[in-house]
Amino acid sequence: MDKPMIRFYFVLLCFLFLAACKTGKKANADQSSSQCNTIATVKDFTGLDGCQLLLVMANGEKWMPAEIKVDNFQLAAGQKLRFGYEEVSDAISVCMTESKTVNLTCVEVLESAGIPDKAECVETENANEVGWMKKVIKEHNCEMVMRYNYLDGYAYWFKTLSEKHYLYDCQGSLLCETGPDISKSKYKVDSRNRGVIVWRNDR
Repeated sequence: MDKPMIRFYFVLLCFLFLAACKTGKKANADQSSSQCNTIATVKDFTGLDGCQLLLVMANGEKWMPAEIKVDNFQLAAGQKLRFGYEEVSDAISVCMTESKTVNLTCVEVLESAGIPDKAECVETENANEVGWMKKVIKEHNCEMVMRYNYLDGYAYWFKTLSEKHYLYDCQGSLLCETGPDISKSKYKVDSRNRGVIVWRNDR
């Protein structure tokens, strides 16, 4: 084979190698989408160990939202969202049902989602008088319920005998699981006082 042909094949191989590298980089970049064009419905999977609110895609995949990089936005069950995201490849989770973990970079709640009006904020001195509170107490075998000031209303902390405790807003939506120190929750309730006990298991 003469030298021009050798040079030709060498250049061709280099071109194919560079093209393959670019294709691989593009595939990795596609794992994230900073544009708000991904659609999902927020569903509550609290009944599954370690799971809470997940993003359910049209194909049935469930994505775990890790960090929401949007000010003054909270996920709530029943929302239909259009969002952008960054995939978190090294996330550790005890919820075994999600397909991937993502940070939300932008969020839009779709008006066409058919989300019902948010329930009235409950202020109570007796959790036994509120239907959803009685259900949560029974479901998690609670020992105490405490009320704290939160945003422009209240949050209720359902304490159990286990290491997991549960923080709900005053409309009955689960905010998060907490440890024994509520002040370390990412949802900052007014914990400067000790809260108001609205139910205690006196058995």
